[in-house]
Amino acid sequence: RSSIRKQQQLILFEGYMDVIRAWQAGVENGVATLGTALSDQQAKMIRQNAGTVLVCYDADQAGQQAAIRGIELLKSDDCVIKVAQMPHGLDPDDYIRKYGERAFREEILARPMSYVQFCLESLKRNYDITDEDQRMRYLDESIKVIAELSRAVERDHYLRKLAEEFQLSLDALKEEMRKYRGQKKRLANASPVSAALDRNLNASKQPLSALEKAEQFLLVHMMRSRAVTEWVKEHVGADFHEETHAALAAYLYTYYDQVAVEDVSRFISFLDDPELKAKASQLIMLEFPETIRQDALRDCVRQIQKASIKEKIEQKRRLVEQLSAHDPIQAAEISKEIVVLQEKLKQQATSSVTKAD
Repeated sequence: RSSIRKQQQLILFEGYMDVIRAWQAGVENGVATLGTALSDQQAKMIRQNAGTVLVCYDADQAGQQAAIRGIELLKSDDCVIKVAQMPHGLDPDDYIRKYGERAFREEILARPMSYVQFCLESLKRNYDITDEDQRMRYLDESIKVIAELSRAVERDHYLRKLAEEFQLSLDALKEEMRKYRGQKKRLANASPVSAALDRNLNASKQPLSALEKAEQFLLVHMMRSRAVTEWVKEHVGADFHEETHAALAAYLYTYYDQVAVEDVSRFISFLDDPELKAKASQLIMLEFPETIRQDALRDCVRQIQKASIKEKIEQKRRLVEQLSAHDPIQAAEISKEIVVLQEKLKQQATSSVTKAD
């Protein structure tokens, strides 16, 4: 912490071996998220201790997506975010062992890109730029990213870069950005609940996964029934995967502890977040049957439990990759844990959730 505060810069790594190897290379202002998502509380702590954050994650898809999620949490007017780009297939630990400490400091850490440029480059990888339709979609998404910037000079800078790269009219790009910002402003001027409901309804037009449907099914019946809520609390607890679903479940547990009245309207009034009010209003309008069978509840819980196991397996696999070259014994132990989880996943496919007493 003293090094971070002295330099007013924090380097954010994925793994603890990256931090240790960087420390040995003379880089003493690093911390690691250890392969998990950055939390709001951690982001706040980072911003309190450093004016600049340099994100130095792996170059694989998982690392790049994690970097983008972290950037979204860290963004603020008083925190400068930059991204150190690793060569594909190498993490910082590998790079230092392969190319040396000086190369890491001078070629990686000393040559970061802005977080906006990083987001645009990451976005570009999702599209085939040689295809006209996909190129237009990339430009649309890029304009939305640029439009979110608070400073006009930054917006102008990145629009000019887009215009130069694709040989387009700067005025045309500015007009598209003005349309998007105008639409956002109209949405912001609407009432908080109606604006949030509009966003949720638009999002609901996307095809839902089996996990999302299962969580929605449970939440609708939890809003209708205290008994269902208590049953779900016992079997699922806080393990809802979609963020707003997890928040609604937590509120439902608290609501029935404090109020104990099965009244959907009263529960929605109990919520103090317009986004959650809108989500709850949207969910209760879904066409789910009034009565519910126990086996339907169990199927939904199985979906959530399977997703949790898969997430744990993925986290442990990434940890094995980090440890395999440095601590093969621990990597082997974690590999055994993965096998146990895989067996548990197979059992989930055929087993039933134990019925609550």
